[in-house]
Amino acid sequence: MTETLAQVSNNALYSATVVYALAMLAHVAEWAMARQLPADPGAVPATAPASADAARGLLVSAAALVGPGQHRRAADRRRTS
Repeated sequence: MTETLAQVSNNALYSATVVYALAMLAHVAEWAMARQLPADPGAVPATAPASADAARGLLVSAAALVGPGQHRRAADRRRTS
């Protein structure tokens, strides 16, 4: 009787491991199918800056738009209003 229960326990563990592995593979497949790649692999998205200098220029421009004392995030402003 004890050997039978041990065999059932072992089979249940192996089955659970296989089911878990299949679920993980399905999850990876779902992520892979949801990923969107550009049509041309060499293309750079239009929103990406061409260089670090361009990114720095955007940051300086954005800082110039926000006046002194207006640097708080929008979430902080909503919380205090």
